[in-house]
Amino acid sequence: MRAFATVVFVVALFGCEEAKKRQKAQPEEIGLTGVCDSDGWCWENPRPQGFPLNALWATADDDVWAVGLVGTILHWDGESWAYVASGTLQPLDGVWASGANDVWVVGRLGIVLHWDGESFVEVEGAPIGVFKSVWGKGSEVWIAADEVVHNFDGDTWGATNLSSSQLNAVFGTSATNVWVVGDREDADVAGFVARWNGEEWETLSSQDVAFNLSSVWGTGPDDMWVAGVSGAAHWDGNAFTLNSPELATRGIAGQDELWAVGDGMALLDNGEWSSGDALINDESFGGFSAITANGTWAVGDLGVMVRHTDNGWEAYSHAVSFENLLDVWSNGPDNTWAVGNAGIVLQWDGETWRVSLHDGFTTFYGVSGTADDDVWAVGQSGTVMHWNGEEWSALASGTTGHVRDVHAVTRNNAWFVGDAGAVLHWNGMDIDVIESGTTDEFAHVWASSTSDVWIARNADAALVHWDGENFADVLNSAGSWNDLWGSGPDDVWAVGYPQEIGHWTNGSFSISASEETLGSISGSGPNDAWAMGGHLHYWNGLTWTDIVVAPAGTSLAVTGESIVVVGFDGAIRSFTP
Repeated sequence: MRAFATVVFVVALFGCEEAKKRQKAQPEEIGLTGVCDSDGWCWENPRPQGFPLNALWATADDDVWAVGLVGTILHWDGESWAYVASGTLQPLDGVWASGANDVWVVGRLGIVLHWDGESFVEVEGAPIGVFKSVWGKGSEVWIAADEVVHNFDGDTWGATNLSSSQLNAVFGTSATNVWVVGDREDADVAGFVARWNGEEWETLSSQDVAFNLSSVWGTGPDDMWVAGVSGAAHWDGNAFTLNSPELATRGIAGQDELWAVGDGMALLDNGEWSSGDALINDESFGGFSAITANGTWAVGDLGVMVRHTDNGWEAYSHAVSFENLLDVWSNGPDNTWAVGNAGIVLQWDGETWRVSLHDGFTTFYGVSGTADDDVWAVGQSGTVMHWNGEEWSALASGTTGHVRDVHAVTRNNAWFVGDAGAVLHWNGMDIDVIESGTTDEFAHVWASSTSDVWIARNADAALVHWDGENFADVLNSAGSWNDLWGSGPDDVWAVGYPQEIGHWTNGSFSISASEETLGSISGSGPNDAWAMGGHLHYWNGLTWTDIVVAPAGTSLAVTGESIVVVGFDGAIRSFTP
């Protein structure tokens, strides 16, 4: 159904030769499985998941932990990544482990979690702060937070305030060589470095690290590296020497080889930084945020994961696309379509998602169809595209405004609405323009026949009905309608803001309050409708029921077997009731 988040760009119409060459892009086969969270939502794109990852730690080849946004904790067991429940949706920024049964995770909103081999639990008596990083040795643990270093000795917590600093990372090689780095609030020297020598914290900042720091790593008191987006420096026990890779560094570490990661990768070779594997510096991989202390894994933006093997760095994540997805439509488990920014159209054929179209500039707002060889995609500047099972073709729409939504009833009956009161109808031969009598924007459309068309008008939150001859305002809301869906002429739903559900049945519309503002609705029949806001809600023909927390998304579709939700950065997730 129609997306309730709208992104607008100014583009030209589809039609360039380069775009046509990409119309029949083939799927890329990669043996990666999407992880499923504890609520039952499974990632379909990217794989294994798409949340940005902020930190990771490895204790062995079959024991690697990664943490990131939305409370994400992942574990690698030597064969695959799996989701581990964190009990929070807050961002997680640091992880450290001494072994398989002793893992510490911290987050910027005062989260301190400990894994005992079975589950993560919040640590009782833990301090409060904006926690960025954690490291430990034996039973001792250090946490970098704001301008304070917190220390846990196995029994009690202690704290040291390192004034005029903003701490970003902590790392050590022993209980008498623990380093913290960050930003200085006094402007003379931007970078802040302090070291715990077993008795006290000593500041090591100098003009050679006159830039903000986000990473620290080393092998001992005489071999430590500090790095930030503006450079890197090496400590030899007496002084810092500036030695910066040509990238915005967010992490630095290694074992046999020293690597820097950020908006690419760089390897230290004979004292000089060189570019990393060409695959990793490809822009499609996004940026990296962290690397394991032994240099075997790196993670970053949009769930990117790579692993260092005997063959060099290899991708352990994959995305069909990272483009924002704004709408999704399905008429069965083997035929689901999603559209969005940059002219992206994705198709699920029952086995894999593939790129069906990617013209690079059009924003598609809506998608609908009747079969796998009859699919419509609509978007900016009057764009109306049709898929016949073999190729996409552009049709003259009769409007230059944005076409906001589409609903296909049959092969010879499809409806389109958009800017300036545009109402368009496909009759099987061409597109007719129907005069609506208004210049207001139409945002959503659903129809059961040529004489039963429902349209949501944005200006006054009205629901407008077309009976084949005339338009009539049927219902006005205090806010706005985010989506329309129906199973037949006597079962039509509208969801919107503020927290309203409209239902057309028995010849009239009734309005009821929803538990939250709903952004998308879809279903398979009068007794099977699903609506999404912050939660997924189910209509069984009698009542609405809150089923499960829903992922952030723009649109949902019911495939017959599962619920598919699409969203920004190419996110596609599914839920099987």
